[in-house]
Amino acid sequence: MDALRLEQRKRRTTQTFQIVDENLAISVESPIRTEKWKVPLDAINPEPVRFRRRAVIPIALAFPLVVFFFFWVAAMASSDSHLGGWGPLAYIFSFAAGTFAIRVMKKSKYFTSIDTLTFNSRTGHRLGLWFENPNKQEFDAFVKALQEAINEAQVRSPAVNSSMAAEIQKIKLLLEEGTISPEQFEAAKNKIVGLDKTGRIGF
Repeated sequence: MDALRLEQRKRRTTQTFQIVDENLAISVESPIRTEKWKVPLDAINPEPVRFRRRAVIPIALAFPLVVFFFFWVAAMASSDSHLGGWGPLAYIFSFAAGTFAIRVMKKSKYFTSIDTLTFNSRTGHRLGLWFENPNKQEFDAFVKALQEAINEAQVRSPAVNSSMAAEIQKIKLLLEEGTISPEQFEAAKNKIVGLDKTGRIGF
C-alpha cells in the first residue's frame, strides 16, 4: 500500500490523488471527461471539511409515482361493472408498491449517500475525497500523509518568512519539551501561517 497515492472508484468514475514533490497531482477519468491538474501543497488547508448528502436520481423518485398513477388509472377503470370492487384494492396495492419501490431503491447504488472529505485551497480548488474509499485503512493512511506533506510544505514555503519560521521553531521546541500538546502545536502553527478555520490560507 502506497500512502502517497490514493485511487478511488465510484460507478464509472475514477479519481486519483498522488503526492509528488511539492504538489498534489489529481486526475479524474469518466466516460465523458478526463482531467489532470496539480495543486501546490502549501496552498492547501490541512484541515478538511466533511460533506454528506443523499444522491437522488430523478428517475428513481419518479418510479413510485408512475406505479401509483398506473394503479390510479386502474382504480378509475374499476367503475366499469365488469371490474366490480377492484378500485379500493388498486389504491392499496399502489401504495404498497410505491413504498416497496422506495425501500429497494434506497438500498441501491443510485441512492447511496455521497460522503466526501474536502480540502480547500487558496487556488480555488476544492479537493473532494470520497470518504473511506476504497477502504478505511488506505483512506486514513493517505489523509494522514497528505496532511503531513501540507504542513511540511507550508513551513518550507517562501510565503512563510523568517519571522514566521522563528515563531514556528519556538513552539516546536515547546512541543519537543512536552510543554504543549500536538493539538496545541498545530493550532499555534496554523495561526502563525495565517490559516483560519474557514478553509482559506493567508487571506
